[in-house]
Parts: sequence; C-alpha cells; structure tokens
Amino acid sequence: MHLKFIRSLLLMGMVFCISGCASFLTLISPVQSEIVVGEKSTGDFNKYEYQYKIRSNQIVLSKIPLCSETAQAYRKSQKREIGYGIALLEMPFFGLGLIDMANAYAIADYSKKQYPLAEYETGELLTCGRPEPAAGEAVIIENRQRTICRKGLTDSRGTLDLETVLNDVSGKARFTVYLESDRSVRFSCVYSGTKLAGKTPSKPVIYKN
Repeated sequence: MHLKFIRSLLLMGMVFCISGCASFLTLISPVQSEIVVGEKSTGDFNKYEYQYKIRSNQIVLSKIPLCSETAQAYRKSQKREIGYGIALLEMPFFGLGLIDMANAYAIADYSKKQYPLAEYETGELLTCGRPEPAAGEAVIIENRQRTICRKGLTDSRGTLDLETVLNDVSGKARFTVYLESDRSVRFSCVYSGTKLAGKTPSKPVIYKN
C-alpha cells in the first residue's frame, strides 16, 4: 500500500516537473525567418500586345497595353512551437498538456514579426488598359520568292490597305507581315491583286532591310 502511494507521488512529481516543457522549449527556441510574397499589384507600362484581323486585302491592327506585375516581399520571423510530444503526455493529468500547448502557441504567436523588403517585378505581364487602334504603325509586307518587300503605315483606325501598298502586284500571293518596330509580331496573309486597265498605279514604297 505504501509502495503504491510512493509511486503515485513520484509520478505526480514527475508530471509537475515536466509540465510547461513545451512552453519553456518554445520560449528558448531560436527565431526562424523566411521570405514571403505579399500583395501583388500592377506596375509600370512594359509593352503593347498586338492583335490583327484580315479583311479583304486590309489588315486591321489593334494593341493592348501590358504592365509589369509587382509584388511586395516580406521577411517573416517567428519562434518555432516545439515540445508538443511532451505536452501530449501531460494531457491525462488534469489537462495540464492543453494549458502547456496553449502557452507554447501564445509564445510563438507573440514572437511573430514581419518586415517589409523591396518591391520587385515578378516577370509576369498584366493587361492595364483597353484595346486601341494601332495607328501610325510601320508594317513590312514581304514575299521573298517574288522579291517583293514593301512598307506601309496604318491609318488612325489601325487599318492598312494592301491594295495601296501592293497596287502593282497582280494575282494571288502569300505575304509575310511584321512590324518594323517589333519583328516578333509576325503573321502571314494572302493578297489577291488586280490591276485596273487604263489606270496607272501609285508608286509603292519599297522597303530595304
């Protein structure tokens, strides 16, 4: 009987000795930090994205403004919650583990800090305006097989009349079309040319690379 009582006292003493371990270990744990990405927003203008339509020997160009996406970086620091395994052992004894775990969580949460770092560009592009006519754009029309290379300008509506630029070309021919300012904007179109009898065509603009 006395032996059981002594064992119980020893066990209770051990429980009270280890109670609060999770809180203590969390308190003395080192602060851990990491870089996190915060709110993203629209930055400065970057470039235009071009779109085109072909309508009976006419090219209609439009452009959409694109802006750089920016993000705010933060350095987040916080103590790590540790010792939960010991707290679980305390739980059968008057719920001491729950108190210990709650204290450990409160200590870690109180140590949480966040410091803003520099804003940076993510590399993504966002639409930052409405489509508008690509007016006054220099457009190159080229057919290397027929050694034809011409340049035309779009009007205020972003339209280029191919019959004006290729007025001396007859028959059907496929042309490569690209912007003089940005050759990555490139597409092809089929031109159906007809010469009007008795009418002298206007002099086309010859373009040389």
